Amino acid sequence: MAALTDENKFLNRRLDRERRIRREAEEIAEQGLHDLYQKKRELEFLSQIATLANQAGSVREVLASALEYICQFFQWPVAHAYIVAADGTALRMRPGNIWYADPSLDLSALRTATAEYAFSKGEGLVGQVWESGRPVWLNDLSHRPTCPRCDIALRSGMRAAFAVPLLIGTQVAAALEFFGTTPLPMDPNLLDVLARAGTQLGRVIERDQRAVVQGMLDSMPSQCVLIDGSGAIIATNREWDRQWELARTDQAPDWRSMNYLELCRSGAASTMPNPFAVTAVDAVEELLAGHEESIVVEYRAGDPTPGSGKPRTFRLVALPLRGAQGAVLTHVDLAKLDDPSERDSGSGTGDVSTRDELIDRIGATLNGRAGDSGVALIVVGIDSFSDVVDAFGHAEGDRLVKTIGRRLVEHVGLDSLTARLGGAEFVVLMTGLPGQWDVAEFLKPIRRALTQPIQLELTAVHASVSFGVVRGSAPDADASDMLREADSAMRAARRQRRGGWAESKPTHRAEAQARVDAERLLVQALDNDSFELAYQPIVDLEAGRTAGAEALLRIRDTNGELVPPVAFLSALDTGPYIEQVGEWVLNTALEVQARWQTQPGMERHRMSINVSARQLGEGRFRAAVQRALARHGVPPHNLTVEILEEAIVRAGDSAESELRELAEMGVGVAIDDFGTGYSAMSYLLYFPVTSVKIDRSFMLASNTPRGLRLLRAAGEVARAVGASSVVEGVETTIHQIAAQTAAIEYGQGYLFGRPIPAGAQPITVRLDGLSLGVSEG
Repeated sequence: MAALTDENKFLNRRLDRERRIRREAEEIAEQGLHDLYQKKRELEFLSQIATLANQAGSVREVLASALEYICQFFQWPVAHAYIVAADGTALRMRPGNIWYADPSLDLSALRTATAEYAFSKGEGLVGQVWESGRPVWLNDLSHRPTCPRCDIALRSGMRAAFAVPLLIGTQVAAALEFFGTTPLPMDPNLLDVLARAGTQLGRVIERDQRAVVQGMLDSMPSQCVLIDGSGAIIATNREWDRQWELARTDQAPDWRSMNYLELCRSGAASTMPNPFAVTAVDAVEELLAGHEESIVVEYRAGDPTPGSGKPRTFRLVALPLRGAQGAVLTHVDLAKLDDPSERDSGSGTGDVSTRDELIDRIGATLNGRAGDSGVALIVVGIDSFSDVVDAFGHAEGDRLVKTIGRRLVEHVGLDSLTARLGGAEFVVLMTGLPGQWDVAEFLKPIRRALTQPIQLELTAVHASVSFGVVRGSAPDADASDMLREADSAMRAARRQRRGGWAESKPTHRAEAQARVDAERLLVQALDNDSFELAYQPIVDLEAGRTAGAEALLRIRDTNGELVPPVAFLSALDTGPYIEQVGEWVLNTALEVQARWQTQPGMERHRMSINVSARQLGEGRFRAAVQRALARHGVPPHNLTVEILEEAIVRAGDSAESELRELAEMGVGVAIDDFGTGYSAMSYLLYFPVTSVKIDRSFMLASNTPRGLRLLRAAGEVARAVGASSVVEGVETTIHQIAAQTAAIEYGQGYLFGRPIPAGAQPITVRLDGLSLGVSEG
């Protein structure tokens, strides 16, 4: 009987197991069918969106059809489209007044409020989408009392909302917002599908924008070209193509596959010949890097009409694109201008020669004086021209230029040739100079005269001018060589400080080429995703263990070799990519920190990243930090931002305010390279500094009693303001002992470890007496 009972139990267990297996199989099959059905619906949906995006019609018509289809497909009752557009001098997310709405709903109040409301980045639902480039979901509007329009949406019967971006590349061009009548939890799958639909619909706006831009370019009577931040050609106009046809017999190339800057270097850019093209490259590079607000370069070229051979003067005008990286460049044939005053020097006086005469005279002078040291060419740039134009308008800018031109002629004399080279630049050609000619002494009275007050219509202004000087004529030099070198020297002086002067040196061209190479390297790194981070440990000298790590940016070239940081960091800090690269560094470093801080004993590990002053001041960096900390699950106290002492001294009040907000969040703020010559102790009192990183020069000098005292004093300064002290450059055991003797709290340097890529485990350092043990994951 007992045996029968055991057998029944066995059979029952077997039957239960078989039922469970069959039920699980049925559930798997059912889930598979459900997933297959969902995938089929997604493909059907995206296929229809693609059809709508490719159909003929205006942006409004396509978006209206898309909103109707999306709402009916997913059963959302209300939708509206916002579009990024100019609002005065700024870009805003403006209402497109393109709606889909369930006819049973009364949305009059919501429609009225929406029509009156434009959003900035980060503001409201669509503003958050614009800032992040990703969908945003609000599952219950009643929990968002400060959200713009939320109260009106609630009174209109709405309870949930979400929005998705419409992208052109990585740029948000518009946002579609959807409303529901019941609170709904976030649906990641729905957001993913709609994000892909948004990319397809973004092409509709891109196509429309291209058509508008092309129409505007084609309406211009001069040659025009639109380029992006790397110099790649986006569009050209009809006159550009016509000039090519006049000058060449072969078919025009596909301009959109070419780079304008490289064309200029090769001398093939339409009618732009070398070496003036090289000067244009330098100037346009400065504009794209954000160093110039506008560029005017004038050059001479042969008449493209076959058989003419007559040289003509052209003016290249370059202006940056607003709200995007790039520029629009116009080549104006000055002979076609109706106003004769546009064809002279623009100074308003008869004493300044024409540009054509300038080129001819320089060439004639050099032909007769090859190797003559008594020749000099000076380029005078009005630094404050853009400031005057921005403040008072172009008419007052012209008044400023004419006054500078008259004063310049009066002080260099009629024996010297003076001409206006561009919008805010003059050229002075001098001959017969003595062998001991002193440039500085010569420029003193000229600078004094040019910077005297200039009376405009409403006020008087003091002009700031910079000078570039080329002295002597090389045996193989020509007019274009001298102009290029003098202009390069003037720009070098302006970069150093406004109102200065510089004499042409071979290093100026080398430095300019290095900047071009560095910016090209950055563009390639962005395109190829070849940025890397290396991590160097920061060691608690008293506890004898790792306290944190500094994330250091690295780039690999096309051969896979690491590029020295000195080759690109300056260009990154001054160029247009600092914010984009900085956010990548922030997120990549915090992703590593999130992994490391889960290891035993690493809960207080701090990740340090370097921040440029240009990333601060508008609140975007603080917002990026908040997003990154939340995304990676890293507490604020595990992050430190490092800013150079030089930058923190020069930073404005808005940057100070943003650093203070970061400190209030719990993020550490460190002064980097403290003591390198820019010290202003008052800044330590006002900036929310939590750590002072002492420059490695203090460490190197610590082998003397005086150097050790200075190192100790730097640490005491840090303690006096309630900050911790870190010394860089700890490379030997002697350095470690000196740092500990000087009561420095933390050390960083090759003794503890070189920068290395992140591993699965954190970089750890253990100090055992004077011996070190280093491990890396």
